[in-house]
Amino acid sequence: MQKEIHQCKFRLVDTTHGTVVVPDFVDTGYNLEPYCEGKIQEVGEWRDGWVGRMSAPGYMDCTEWVYGETKELVDGMLDDLYGDPDDMQEGEGK
Repeated sequence: MQKEIHQCKFRLVDTTHGTVVVPDFVDTGYNLEPYCEGKIQEVGEWRDGWVGRMSAPGYMDCTEWVYGETKELVDGMLDDLYGDPDDMQEGEGK
């Protein structure tokens, strides 16, 4: 898996299954149901910052988005949650 980090606008969507980070480049603007697991409870205001996730290029596999004020913060959060992909052996995860 590889890190995918973007500077963008995003919003937090509270659902019956937790809070989901929705970047502006995936927000449909009118129907978030297909993107969010669970029933939507509240849709937050737009924020500026950084979002990141781990993804497998060429596959649909990816983690949930995380967010932060800086690229370095998001990069560190991904390392803490999933390990540094540069330090992993093939087939190894955290």
